[in-house]
Amino acid sequence: IKFELSVTTNGILLDSAKREWFKLYKEYISLILSVDGKPDMQIQNRGCKSEKLPIDFVHETWPDQMLKMTVSRETLPYFAEGAIFFHSKNYAISGSLAVGVRWQKGDELIYKKQLQTLAEYYLSHINIKPIPLFTKIFAELTDSRIRELPYKNCGTGTTMVAYDTDGTPYPCHMFVPLVTGRSNYEDINKIDFNNYESLIEEDCKMCKLLKICRTCYGFNYNQRKNVKHRDKSTCKMILAEAQIISAFQIEYYLKKKQVYGILSNEDLTSLK
Repeated sequence: IKFELSVTTNGILLDSAKREWFKLYKEYISLILSVDGKPDMQIQNRGCKSEKLPIDFVHETWPDQMLKMTVSRETLPYFAEGAIFFHSKNYAISGSLAVGVRWQKGDELIYKKQLQTLAEYYLSHINIKPIPLFTKIFAELTDSRIRELPYKNCGTGTTMVAYDTDGTPYPCHMFVPLVTGRSNYEDINKIDFNNYESLIEEDCKMCKLLKICRTCYGFNYNQRKNVKHRDKSTCKMILAEAQIISAFQIEYYLKKKQVYGILSNEDLTSLK
């Protein structure tokens, strides 16, 4: 069985001894470092200074490993600024909205503006690889050959497992008692994570964006007591993504074709 080992960390406990250990075993285990933007953004989100984090160590040890940039309500107005800051330092990054946040009316307008700013940046810096959010595949929305209902968002309960300290397996770390605050193995064990349709609310099945709408089953379970009850405050944020990023991709792939003279098969599929 092929497997990957990784540790997600804010890096503040990564002393010299631990760095040497990770460097020694870098072929077997990697670090995913949470860094949310410029120093003031890191302070707002996590209360620590990003300049004191081992960013360069992680970047040098695992050059292809992306820094994990999480966008909260507090840092949403600076999303583009933070991403461009990382690009200027040649760091590979991923950027996404925080899960479990109750987005408020008007947040989608701020998000649209930030996405548009990033889109313009990528169009004027065609050599810079956009964050994964901007390479999202929208083909599922228009291809009638693709199943009507989407596959499950992640490997929870199927290709993913989290073990508690006593060896009890859970669908993912979001379901362990340390996170849920209660002993709930019997209830969780009744959930059929192989039945994708049972993980979707009926009203969500009518939404045209369902196939690109990601949800966290663990947060659904912990916050709304049911894995299929999504946070509807994210709907307007996902719509903003679809509107700005799909329009950006048309321009982006056409410009890549103009600059490089050819597109990869994946790019061609996305453009179509």
